[in-house]
Amino acid sequence: MHSGGIGAGAASERWVTPWLATRAFPSTGPRAALRFALWRCSATRDDGCPGSTSASPARRRTSVGRRGVLSWRSTATRSIRTKGRMRGRTTRGAKPVGSFGAFPPMTSTSVPSGSSIPPTNRTYGTGPYSAQRRTFGGEGSPSRTTSAERTERVPIAPNGVRSMGWGQWNLPEGWRWCRLEDVSELVKPGKLFDETTVSVGGAVPVVNQSESSYHGFHDEEPGVSATPEAPVFTFANHTCHSRLMKQPYSCIQNVFSRVGIAGVTDTTFLYYATRGRIAISGYKGHHPIFRKQWIPVPPIKVQLRLASCLSAYDDLIENNRRRIKLLEESARLLYREWFVHLRFPGHEHVKVVDGVPEGWERKPLKEIATLNYGKALKEELRQPGPYPVYGSSGIVGSHMAGLTSGPGIIVGRKGNVGSVYWSPVAFFAIDTVYYISVEQSSLYLYYALQDAQFISTDVAVPGLNRDFAYSRQLLVPADQVLSEFLEAVMPFHQQIEKLTILSEKLHEARDLLLPRLMSGDLVV
Repeated sequence: MHSGGIGAGAASERWVTPWLATRAFPSTGPRAALRFALWRCSATRDDGCPGSTSASPARRRTSVGRRGVLSWRSTATRSIRTKGRMRGRTTRGAKPVGSFGAFPPMTSTSVPSGSSIPPTNRTYGTGPYSAQRRTFGGEGSPSRTTSAERTERVPIAPNGVRSMGWGQWNLPEGWRWCRLEDVSELVKPGKLFDETTVSVGGAVPVVNQSESSYHGFHDEEPGVSATPEAPVFTFANHTCHSRLMKQPYSCIQNVFSRVGIAGVTDTTFLYYATRGRIAISGYKGHHPIFRKQWIPVPPIKVQLRLASCLSAYDDLIENNRRRIKLLEESARLLYREWFVHLRFPGHEHVKVVDGVPEGWERKPLKEIATLNYGKALKEELRQPGPYPVYGSSGIVGSHMAGLTSGPGIIVGRKGNVGSVYWSPVAFFAIDTVYYISVEQSSLYLYYALQDAQFISTDVAVPGLNRDFAYSRQLLVPADQVLSEFLEAVMPFHQQIEKLTILSEKLHEARDLLLPRLMSGDLVV
């Protein structure tokens, strides 16, 4: 070690944060005080964990890297790899070891030396692998303990994990706590898309920051190649929504893609292990927090079994989603057949003048319905409840209170301009959309607005001007034809509502099962 580092010449007896020990600092002043404070957090402790002066020689040969990853070394002086660079020197034949594969076997009756412990958080009872007596009612003491007492310690969860609803603190034998960034790999997104480069149809979906809807489609080369055999999971930087993709796709900005490490972690397992773990805390980037979160990692065979069990629920949900899509497409084709191609029942006996059948008329949207402005509702202020929250990309969450009763129509105002959604129940429309009240909403108007050809009128921020929207001309059919159409499409939407409710129940069952499987409470 450098002669200026604290603990020089006593590396086998004291633990010094490596990236401080390799640098010379002045002996006085604020930098020396900071160095001493960090050294106190990571140096000696007499409780039998790595870093203790009373630990066994094998324990003293465990090193802590700058990123908080312990590696099993053959000597106290070691080589530290940080961000692709080697720091420090290796003596007496010590060899650098990988951060994951170097973990020694973990048992439930001893504190494992192969745990990812942040070097500045090693005070008794506060570190991610702090020890606790097996009798959970008692208080652990930071004072000296005997060897017998140390063998009665068990590993517990990192700070904050218990408050996230993961159940018990100690994991089954063979499991360990790891940071997501240490057991997954970031996937390059390729070309990023936005509102100006996507279309309504196409072969490749563009993933946005919503929970399930897409930003649009395109027919170019996909940015990420995902398949059912090699899926990829995504994380939205601002909304914290994640999804598992099993088909090639592209992304908008602030959507990050990750996969597991071959032979170490399964991608589907990581998707479930990280699902819903990060809470929204204002409009900011959450990916730095997401990638550093602690997750329980069992052996790879257990990961595959857990992923298979949870995937069964999502497969049923996906099957329902496809059925809903087919029903919506059938209703849309029926609308176009009747009101675009004008092949409605009895059209053979109706005269058509300038594209308008006799007894029908064209009216501007302003004379048919009122576009009401949505209300601002920040993500951190939403309280999960029975009312869906609609943005320009569709349902973006839920809330305890609705803004208007249903059924109703939602039209995208900012962002995904001109998008149209139908809500069969009361809902909350945020300030990026317009909504049409229940008195003026109908399934016919819902499909007519999808063909209204709304375009963006704001160059800087894509937006739909209400006066422009009001000027769109819509075809108003005769009352008899309108009644027959509503009667024809109603069964489609009744089936859609039933499948939606079934999918919600499957979501609830999966989410109840998820924490118990991930904590090892349930064995599959």
